[in-house]
Amino acid sequence: MKLNAKLLSSGIVVVGLLLTMGNPQKASAQPAQVGPITQVQGAGNVLHLIGDLEKNLVFYRDTLGLTMNRGPRGPVDNPTAYIKLLPIIGPMYLASDNAMYRSAEVALANKDVHLEQEDFKDVGTKNIRRKLTDPGATLMTLTVRDLDAQVAKLVAAHAEIVTPGGKPMNVKTASGGQRQIVVKDPDGYFLLLAQASDADKASAPGGGSPNVTDMKMTLTVEDLDYTLHFYRDQLGFQPGAPTAFGTGALDVAGLKGVQYRTTESVIPGTQMHLDFVEFKGVAQKMYHPTIHDVGATLFRLGVPDVNVLTQNLRNAGIPVVSTTGQPTGMFIMAQAPDDTFIQFYKTR
Repeated sequence: MKLNAKLLSSGIVVVGLLLTMGNPQKASAQPAQVGPITQVQGAGNVLHLIGDLEKNLVFYRDTLGLTMNRGPRGPVDNPTAYIKLLPIIGPMYLASDNAMYRSAEVALANKDVHLEQEDFKDVGTKNIRRKLTDPGATLMTLTVRDLDAQVAKLVAAHAEIVTPGGKPMNVKTASGGQRQIVVKDPDGYFLLLAQASDADKASAPGGGSPNVTDMKMTLTVEDLDYTLHFYRDQLGFQPGAPTAFGTGALDVAGLKGVQYRTTESVIPGTQMHLDFVEFKGVAQKMYHPTIHDVGATLFRLGVPDVNVLTQNLRNAGIPVVSTTGQPTGMFIMAQAPDDTFIQFYKTR
């Protein structure tokens, strides 16, 4: 696998390190990095790069009923209006000073990780519509207290339901069975809604949306062994052993008969799952998005020192995505395997 290093958009030159990171056996010209580049200590928001904030708020807030954690930053009389970029945004997202954006956050299952939506204007974005089998695709699983009520709202809103037949399926899980359904949001991101157990339904709401009891992310990868090398050996994750290739559980996503293998992993310092899935025998497309393209995949991970991390990224040949090539405040953006990006931030 090779990471695409083409990070030019709307005439903006990406200054800094833009090297190609490949499998270890292909990286003979790569600078030496002894040991991990950092030890991840926490997680921030999951970020969706979107094309229309208002449509997304209707979907997540009104149809799914998720609680707003932070509303749009526009003026009081028009909160969802585009505004000028905050000073730290442009260098991280490869946007010029005259670009505009709007953003909001909706709560998920806990107080620490929210879904942050970023909608850019005048930065030359393109739209990416991945299949779930394409590297970089994500599947956000939300375990909800009342699946049938959620499905009824999705049907009434004419949401795009991926599950064959348009109704929840009974899926075999490690704990027995669970009713699940897969849908797409307005920008093509995949969501799996799962029915909470009786015990979970009886639990008191936490710091997220009242109807959501748990969440996890699953990332589609091109080469599971290589991806695990990156997250385990470079970032300090401790993933479980990969399963053998098999079929079944992803029938709910319209992938009946498609072979895949998975591994579970928890982001260090959190209880949030970031799992990985590799497919076999299907056509896949690498889109090589820029960081502000609609449909791009972005995770925010906490580290002890972004300055040390930046040098280690350089030594390891991992592209820094920034117009300066240096941290912006407490943040640094990097290109990860599988057409994805990571926004590292300094933990307090």
